[in-house]
Amino acid sequence: MNSRSGGKNETCLCAGHGFESISRHSPHMARIPSRKPIYVAADPLEAQIVINLLAAERIPCDVFGAMLWAGRGELAADPYPRLMLRDERHRAQAMELLEEYGNYSKQGNAPPPWRCDCGEAVPGNFAACWSCGAVPD
Repeated sequence: MNSRSGGKNETCLCAGHGFESISRHSPHMARIPSRKPIYVAADPLEAQIVINLLAAERIPCDVFGAMLWAGRGELAADPYPRLMLRDERHRAQAMELLEEYGNYSKQGNAPPPWRCDCGEAVPGNFAACWSCGAVPD
């Protein structure tokens, strides 16, 4: 190892390099961030919902591990997408938003189901009947 890496092994993100010391490669190599996840999503879809929620408040974050979802059950890795803030100064605000999101999703705030004129029961979050396409009054 040379002094550029400070004697630590760092992960090279270039294809084919595996987990070699970054000091052995050119300076274009990126480091895996040492940030802590702010949220672990149930799946990539939920990860995107939470990213959009944070982005609406101008809180930028990144998703790590979303591509592992395709290998769940086959890989020995944790396949759940993790959201990480780009700027830790946003952590308190992001945690407030995530708490509200968690409370909202746990309460099941979907509108109550309704019965269509055709006789079918329709979930409250449907704008039209799933059977005949009629819109509630």
